[in-house]
Amino acid sequence: MKIIQHIPNLMFHKKNNTFIFACFFVFSFFFTFYIFGSENFSLNKLIFTNNYDLLSDQLALKFFLNDSWHFPFGKNPNYGPADGSSIVFVGGAPILAFISKIFKFILPNNFNLTLIWYLICFFLQSLFGYLIIFKFTKNSLFSFVASFLFIFCPIFLDRIPSHLTLSGQWIILLCFYFEFQNLSNKRIIFYSIIYSLCSLIHFYFIPIIFIIQISYLIKRYLNNKNIKTSLQELIIPIIILLIISYLFGYFQISMFDAMGYGYGYYKFNLLGFFDPQYSIRDLNWSIFLNDIKNLPGEKEGFSYLGLGGIFLLFIFIFIFIKERNFKIKDNINFYIIIFISIILSASNNINVGGYQIFSFELPKVLYGLLSIVRASGRFIWLINYLIIIFGIVVIYKFFKNTRYATLAISFILIFQILDISPALKKYYNSQAFNQYKFEKNNENFWKTISNDFDKIKSTKFNNTSNIFLSVGNQILKYDFKSTDISRSGRYSRKKITEYRSKANKIFSQKKFEKNTIYVAENLNHLKYFKHIHKDTGVGFFFIRDNWFIVPGHGHLMKDKDFQNLDKISLFNVVENKKYYFQINKNNALGIGWTHNLNKQGVWSEGNICNLLFNFVPKKENNYKLILNINSIMTKKDQELHGTIKLNDKKLKEFVLSEKKLKNNFNLEFSLPFQYLNKSDQKIDIVIENPISPLDLLRSPDSRKLGVLLKAFEISSIN
Repeated sequence: MKIIQHIPNLMFHKKNNTFIFACFFVFSFFFTFYIFGSENFSLNKLIFTNNYDLLSDQLALKFFLNDSWHFPFGKNPNYGPADGSSIVFVGGAPILAFISKIFKFILPNNFNLTLIWYLICFFLQSLFGYLIIFKFTKNSLFSFVASFLFIFCPIFLDRIPSHLTLSGQWIILLCFYFEFQNLSNKRIIFYSIIYSLCSLIHFYFIPIIFIIQISYLIKRYLNNKNIKTSLQELIIPIIILLIISYLFGYFQISMFDAMGYGYGYYKFNLLGFFDPQYSIRDLNWSIFLNDIKNLPGEKEGFSYLGLGGIFLLFIFIFIFIKERNFKIKDNINFYIIIFISIILSASNNINVGGYQIFSFELPKVLYGLLSIVRASGRFIWLINYLIIIFGIVVIYKFFKNTRYATLAISFILIFQILDISPALKKYYNSQAFNQYKFEKNNENFWKTISNDFDKIKSTKFNNTSNIFLSVGNQILKYDFKSTDISRSGRYSRKKITEYRSKANKIFSQKKFEKNTIYVAENLNHLKYFKHIHKDTGVGFFFIRDNWFIVPGHGHLMKDKDFQNLDKISLFNVVENKKYYFQINKNNALGIGWTHNLNKQGVWSEGNICNLLFNFVPKKENNYKLILNINSIMTKKDQELHGTIKLNDKKLKEFVLSEKKLKNNFNLEFSLPFQYLNKSDQKIDIVIENPISPLDLLRSPDSRKLGVLLKAFEISSIN
């Protein structure tokens, strides 16, 4: 690491530096111990948690470490659907995961990589904070005390229990520290290394660091007008980044899959620096200030400074205005950082507290690009750290006597810790991890299925599944070889829709994947599997609010299991009544359906979907099926082809086109009485040529869609 060689030599010839760095390590050790508690402070003790991201990070690490190497090196085929994803899209400190996998043979089972990561983060956060302040003050004691303001920083501590890799904010401090050194001949090397490092920690650090780089690049160009050097400093590190990203799996998904919903929602509130609590969480970061009501999505823009940080902000503003020494050209880099960070983090929907003061619609192309950094509120971290850095420096320069300066920064640190003490108390002994508690009466079930089955999957992959927390912790605890019950920041939507369509085709044939147990994603799925697998030896078990479908284990069902299953009945349908659909509600939907972006109706996904319900026909009546179709997904001037089946018997083929289709169009079919069962009825809709909105260049949505079904009705025609 040539960069480290350029840390000023004066830092290492003083005797107390070794002592200071040792203090940072000891503090990191004990602070990690404070957060984990004695029970979880172990290298072979996993954290069972109700925090989605932390649980997903550990699951991804478990399957990655227990698998052989693949190419790209980050490929993690056993965690997630459709051959999984890359470890870089899940989190879990990928850089440590790669290192740990190399030395897997000497590591304990259930290696607790999270503990190691937090030790590293606490140490480097304090170390680089110290180095930055020492750069400006050359005072070891003052810098040592001030460095703890970077540790007791709410934006840093807030990420610890939930976002493992986003705790690596020391990389921002490292970048600032490098630029403060003004090492003009080492920038290409540094940014090549730091971009690669960011890609192996968390994607969001890449654009954050890019803002720092481009701001200093503009400043240097304005000073020396050297376009060739500027382009080299910009392009070469990006080329290195692209190579590293390819090697470790970033290109396993397309650019469209990198886009996601949230820009303009997961943002910064203009009062965020003074808001100690975001609305959807009860964790209070201040003993002195009250919560400022904001929007749920603004949790990603959480930026409370703490009382000490607020004091630093005001003293800096006061001195800045008093001296009237704006030096726009000399400080253009900081103005650029502040401007870009505010623009991106506040987004196109600007709020002050609970009030929206400005909002505008972005062009679709620009919105699509910004969707790659959908949680844009995180860009405010740059300003948070600049406030802390320059606030501390101003305090030091304000006092001519260094003892007074050290005393002042000590009081600010004390007030900072006192202010955020309500949150710190809730971090003690693993409280912040929101630990998951196992039920002993379910242990035999989990031991049995983990011994008998290699894979555990859901009946329909959903990245925000309600089953994830309860089932995910069990998967983390027991020895399964593969699962699609997962969460990922980014994934291939095209592969996912093909995966779901393939699974539904298998299910419709009354089959299961080999060595696989299933968890019903919702009640309607359970009804479907109960209906098609009655008397086939499939076991149905209701465990902790989840239904498990276990092939070949029907003989293990007890009276309680049969009683629970008997309570599950099909949706009742009567003639001449229209039934409207909404995803994940108790209705007649079976498998093969997907949401309509919170609007009315449901889309068919893939090649097969069905309706399943209880309907008792009258022999003297004739019936017809009326499907109220709102829309179809086809290419312009092309037709959608499909087939309708009733209880596995073909009724009729149909052809739909946008020209023929009108709003609230009804597709009608006669229901032969001889095809109707006595009560349980199943209607299959087979779509021959589903297509995605992405294929039609309408949106980044890669789901293979067919018909948008608003409602259905069985009508008597006598």
